[in-house]
This record gives sequence, structure tokens and C-alpha cells, in this order.
Amino acid sequence: MGRAGELTARVKGGVYFPGDVGYDRERGGFNLALDHRPEVVVAAGAESDVVAGVRFAAEHGLALDVQSTGHGAHRSMRGGLLVTTRSLNRVEVDPRRRVARVSAGATAGDVLVATAAHGLTAPVGSAPGVGYVSYRLGGGLGMLGRRHGYAADHVRRFEIVTADGRELTVTAEQHPELFRALRGGGGNLAAVTALETTPVPLRELYGGSLFFTAERAPVVIGRFRSSLATAPRELSLSLAFLAFPDVPGVPDPLRGRFCCHLRVA
Repeated sequence: MGRAGELTARVKGGVYFPGDVGYDRERGGFNLALDHRPEVVVAAGAESDVVAGVRFAAEHGLALDVQSTGHGAHRSMRGGLLVTTRSLNRVEVDPRRRVARVSAGATAGDVLVATAAHGLTAPVGSAPGVGYVSYRLGGGLGMLGRRHGYAADHVRRFEIVTADGRELTVTAEQHPELFRALRGGGGNLAAVTALETTPVPLRELYGGSLFFTAERAPVVIGRFRSSLATAPRELSLSLAFLAFPDVPGVPDPLRGRFCCHLRVA
């Protein structure tokens, strides 16, 4: 059995090589500026497939990367083994204990739907398609940040695979230094197969977006600063500057314009 057969035998999901049907679909992500060209893609069909992919890469000296939704801006991958987790989108909520277990490929939208049914939410950013787990690994100062802090602050347990293929449960008591680093460190310290987090109570939310032309930015920034100085902690505001392309599908008032985007929650 060659390396291809060996890997396929270990994995419950799909294994794709260049030229295979499905290879292009699996290697791509949301950020189209990144053109990944791995030697092989493991499309995880179970959390155990992440473990199998990491161990196979370690055994054969292959570079390794793990991708959920592919929103992040980083370098394109050339060669190596890419594990994709988009199919691992399971979210389990225990409202009595106020705990949610989230698999590696679940998006912010997946988690919001699962928690909202119980009058809870898990702090996320402003885009529902972003990977929930990877958002927390980077810290995650989201739309409820002034009231509830960083998204990473609410994580209580990680289930990970180390670079040499060991499976670990990481908490404040078990491997505490690694736990602190994973909660927002963003340092590619391990492959996370799932995490456990503590949702917060939330039954009502008022929010939305306001767009201003770039010429109005100095005024908007000034009002933004003065508002935050006196606003209650329940009010979260954020600013972004966006260049909208001149393409169909972009609303006419924004199309082809550079705008100041104020987000409110």
C-alpha cells in the first residue's frame, strides 16, 4: 500500500490529490486571495480525521495546515497536507450547565442558532460565516465585547492534537500554560478538534450598521471616540473602512465606493 492508500485507509472523510474531483472545492476557502496548492487534502468527516491527518503529516515529514472556513489572511500553501474541517460543524448546548461544545468546523452562525434557542449567545464577530473555533484562537473582540470581553475569555476547554500527534484535553488545570496560549495567542500551537465554551444570557439584541462616505470619516471618528467615553458597557461600537468593488450584487449606494462602516450592538 502506497502513502495515498495508507492515508485513505485511516480517514473516514475524503482524501483528495491534485486532479481529483473535489480537490479544488476542498482546498479553497472564503478568502480568494489565497490559492492553496497542497500535495493532499484531508476533508475531515470526523474529529478523528484531524488526528489522522496530523499524525500522517508528522510520520512523513509533510508541512501541515488546518482550515475551517478560510477567512484568515495568511500565506498560500504550497505542498504539504491540508486538513479541512468545514464538515465538522456540530454544536451541542447544555443550557442547564450553560456549556456549549463546538466542533472545529462550526461557524459563528451555527453557534448562534444553537445557543439562541436557549436564550443564550456565544460572543462572535460581525460575520456569521467565520469559523467559531479559529475566531477564539485569535482572541475575538466581537460585537458584545464591551459587555462580555474577548470571545476567548469564555473558553473553558480545548480538545487538541499536538504537532507530534498526541491528543490532549487542555484546561486551566490541565496544561495551564498551553491553555493560556491557546486562548487568543494565535500561534499555531496545536490543531483544535473541538472546544467547550460558556455562553452568556441574551434574549434581546438591538444592532445594525451605518455607512458613511469616506469624506465624513473625521466626523464619524470624532463622534465614535466621544460616544465610547460615556456609553454604557452594554453598547458596543466598532469602525471599519471598506473599499466596495464596482460589481453586481453590491448595493448601489456602496458600489465602487470607499466607505466608513460603523457597527452597532
